[in-house]
Amino acid sequence: MTRFPLILLLSVLMSCAGMIENGPPRGSGTSPESKEQFVLPEVSGETRLVFERTLGDNLEINSPRGLSFGIDGTLYLCDRENSSILRIGSDGETVSSFSGLDSRTERRFLPSDVSVSGGIEIYALDSVNSRILRLDRNLKNAYTVYQPDSGEDQFGIFGKFGGLAFDQTSGDLFVTDTDNGAVVRIDMLGGNIHTSGKFGSERLSLREPLGLDTGADGSIYIADRGNAAVGILPHFGGALSFIGGGMLEAPVDVAVLSNDRIIAADKRGVVIFDRTGTPLAIAGYGTDREMSPRSVAFFGGKIYISDAASSRVLEYSIREKSAP
Repeated sequence: MTRFPLILLLSVLMSCAGMIENGPPRGSGTSPESKEQFVLPEVSGETRLVFERTLGDNLEINSPRGLSFGIDGTLYLCDRENSSILRIGSDGETVSSFSGLDSRTERRFLPSDVSVSGGIEIYALDSVNSRILRLDRNLKNAYTVYQPDSGEDQFGIFGKFGGLAFDQTSGDLFVTDTDNGAVVRIDMLGGNIHTSGKFGSERLSLREPLGLDTGADGSIYIADRGNAAVGILPHFGGALSFIGGGMLEAPVDVAVLSNDRIIAADKRGVVIFDRTGTPLAIAGYGTDREMSPRSVAFFGGKIYISDAASSRVLEYSIREKSAP
């Protein structure tokens, strides 16, 4: 029997009176109607991104998408077109893989994102079947924790899911609803489906949320391709704010580096921002290499980018300009 957790839809209809913060910070997002033509961000500060190596040179990766690290440094990578999730060890070799549930009736398995729960459980987003799977750390014992055509989503309240992230602090799983411009919170201890609020539809709501990540303070960071910015939402709702507006082209994912810094995976590169939206460092955009990011992760002081242009995972270190 399929297990269904308690799902709470967080309202992102944030343009109502009192919901949008006054005096948005530098880099606040704008609506697509007023979005300026993209200009390469001018970074400030002493931070820089230095390319180290590529991962996957000895692997048959076709279309890298979402990636996430276990606490032991194991990398989990979605290879969408190869219909598989790979578990890659520190030596760059595949330890195990998962290619969908053994069912003659299911459509092709197309994993788009993955998130690790403390290295114990793996959550995967299957885009073609619009479902969320849970697996163990060895990519075994998979089962579905959410599937919209199962009867639980009988009101059709959710659209296409774009990304997911597990919150290590609360134990919640967050998923973006791209069609409705919303964020869904899954309480893994619950057993019913609940919704609250309205779907985002106003000018300053989320428009096309994709990848997301959670911070230690409970904040949720959302790559909003429709607004060409990163949305910031408090854990249990509140005022939605944006950073990176006018500096990002079409962000697809975001990773938290610390409580005051995040990195956004954009259409042609990645940008590190502080909490106010000031760009601190960039990579890609033709400055050091051509890339087409699909996901970004942070582990062990380094940045990892799943790159569709090279079909590899790019590894960058974070250094201060004063360092060698």
